[in-house]
Amino acid sequence: PADFEREAVGLRRQFTDVGSPEYVFKADYKRRVPADGFPHYASSVWEKVVSNKDLDLPTQQELLAQFRCDEIAAAALEPFRELLAPVRLRVQEGKVVEDLGAIAQSARTQALDAFVAQAARYHSGVYTKKRAGLMATLDAELHAVLLNQVKNASAQAAEAFSREAARAIDEDNGGGFMEIVGKVRSRVMVRFDRAVDGLMFEGAPWSFAPERRQLGGALDTVTVELREREVDRIVERMKRVAKDALSDVVAEHLGAGEEDMWRFVMDAFDSEASAADERLAEQLDAAGVISGDQRLVVERRVHAALWEDVLVGLLRDEVSDAMVLLKLRAAVEDRFRYDAQGLPRVWTPSDDIDAQFATARESARALLPRLSRVVIESSAKLRLARTFFPVGYEFERTLVLLSPGRQRDLAKRFAREADALYLEAKRSMVTTHGRVPPWLIVLLVMLGWNEAMAVLFNPLYLVLVCMVGGGVFVVHFLGMWGPLLRAAEGFTGVAGDHVHRLLVEAVNRTEPANVRKRSSPKQVSKRVSDAENESGTSRRSSVSRRPSKKGSDIEMEPLGNDASS
Repeated sequence: PADFEREAVGLRRQFTDVGSPEYVFKADYKRRVPADGFPHYASSVWEKVVSNKDLDLPTQQELLAQFRCDEIAAAALEPFRELLAPVRLRVQEGKVVEDLGAIAQSARTQALDAFVAQAARYHSGVYTKKRAGLMATLDAELHAVLLNQVKNASAQAAEAFSREAARAIDEDNGGGFMEIVGKVRSRVMVRFDRAVDGLMFEGAPWSFAPERRQLGGALDTVTVELREREVDRIVERMKRVAKDALSDVVAEHLGAGEEDMWRFVMDAFDSEASAADERLAEQLDAAGVISGDQRLVVERRVHAALWEDVLVGLLRDEVSDAMVLLKLRAAVEDRFRYDAQGLPRVWTPSDDIDAQFATARESARALLPRLSRVVIESSAKLRLARTFFPVGYEFERTLVLLSPGRQRDLAKRFAREADALYLEAKRSMVTTHGRVPPWLIVLLVMLGWNEAMAVLFNPLYLVLVCMVGGGVFVVHFLGMWGPLLRAAEGFTGVAGDHVHRLLVEAVNRTEPANVRKRSSPKQVSKRVSDAENESGTSRRSSVSRRPSKKGSDIEMEPLGNDASS
């Protein structure tokens, strides 16, 4: 009994004495199973017992911790994702969201606090592992959003750099190209770094150094494009100046078709190329665009542009089909229509037109091969084409101006035009020398002497001839034959209509008795119709100025009143 009493007192202390080491109702869980997880824990233990398996209570506690930690993590992720959804949508649209770093930090802290408050009571090892997994999930989702924000900021920075640098170069407020681009680049990078620094907060495991390096590469690419554009502008200025200087030379010497025309053209090109090198060096130094080996590349590029785009372009314009035919025709005319002193030829029957024409045509045909290919032997620069042009430049291709097929076609077309000039010269000689023989003029004077004297000494004839001749001269001098003929046609038409009306009235006024005596109504009607037709024929004949011979055969018969119907 004494032992029983002693043990009973000890058992009572387990429930009543808070200071007892065996106190049952301590603040922490005896089995490390929180109250909200006890139903699942008890159910799992009972399943083990029923299935006659080895009952391992520590393993069941870990399984319970995993189950509950997963549930708590899922519950903590829901408000986190709801808070992040509108921000993620705006970032995916390419926008840069202000204060995105603060929003991300707040959402991450809230999710972790919610998880820690519920899951810290479970198995410590499982809790630590699940907390680390939750942090990895939160950081992965946040990093995706923040990375898109950084990419948007990088794209905007590259665009702003291209726009601002181009505007600064166009304004050209002083300073070289690299100085202007460097200032703009510094401003853009400062804005980008400020935007990226706002995405970093305490505990953030990410870094955006690779994205910054990518932005630097993008800005380098934009810088190269701006440099190329600036070089293109300089080259275009070089081309305009060279074209103004070479156009007159090309037009003058190729138009004349001289034997040494290519020497003059090549000398002008060499001179302009040297001047262009000096101007290019000055402009590159002033702009500060490139230096070193790159300058040599640009110089050769300018040489190629001056040659192909300027000189060869002008030459191709000069050897177009229309221009070549014009030059060949001019060459024929210079030798065929004009003499050695430059005076127009007046062909006489004693001149050998065929020989002159053959010589002029062959001389003009010799111009066609000279225009078909550029001759560069007189150019000191072009003879060293491999060092004058860029590597791989197809220089020989640019020397051909007229292919063999085009030469044959132009030769045929020129032959037709030259033949037209030959026929024109022949006709002019026939017209010039095909006048009336002198003996015929003497014969006409002898035979018409009496008639001429009759007209000259008869005042009536003389006045009439003077009036008619003066009227014809005035009409011809003023070019009024057309209006005069139209007026005559109108007058003839009016006269014909008047005659027609007179005929009808005359028929209507005839006596009826004569009609009954001489013809029946059908015959009268027929005669009236014949008279009208004859009148119309007379009118048409007068309009066309042809005389009518049928009017004198018309015979009218009087009509009676009873036959008028």
